[in-house]
Amino acid sequence: MSGRPKVLVVAGVRIGRETGSDVLHGEALVDDPLPTPPTDAAGRTILRSLPSGLPFMLTVVGDGWIWPPWRSALPLGAVADHVRLEVPPATGAIRLAATFVDGPPPPDGTAVTLEPREEDDRGFWGAAGLAVSSARIERGALVLEGLRNEQVSAIARLPDGRMARFVVDHHMGDALPVFVPSAAHAGSPRRRGR
Repeated sequence: MSGRPKVLVVAGVRIGRETGSDVLHGEALVDDPLPTPPTDAAGRTILRSLPSGLPFMLTVVGDGWIWPPWRSALPLGAVADHVRLEVPPATGAIRLAATFVDGPPPPDGTAVTLEPREEDDRGFWGAAGLAVSSARIERGALVLEGLRNEQVSAIARLPDGRMARFVVDHHMGDALPVFVPSAAHAGSPRRRGR
């Protein structure tokens, strides 16, 4: 199959804006005296209150996801008057090697419930929940599907009560899931550098 990928119209999302002297990464959020409305049914919105002459970095902020991943926003030049942000469909998947304490790994296909962690590693945009609310166990690994990007931070719960915290973050390193009985679970996961 060749050609351009299918264009995805995303309605009801916000556009996060950063500005600063660093053109690769924004340094500060833009104060919004006139907030930008969410995108309409055609996927369009108007970015209000942008001072002229400054470069901006734009991020699409959806329900449980951002695009592009944090710290890789799309540039809007200092003199641009419009920009097109292309958001990929939610077809990504990740497989995380898991460790299981107090029992064997659950059988393949076991449903896993996902919940947002108390702290959110997305930076400026605050807690947004999760892009997906469930996963599954496959050959001893935790498998998540339906993602736009692979930056995920969550608590995973097995049907038998064991739970694990995990983080997938290409900037900070991953913290792989270690499923333990829920009463024994405390603290944040240890990160594995890349």
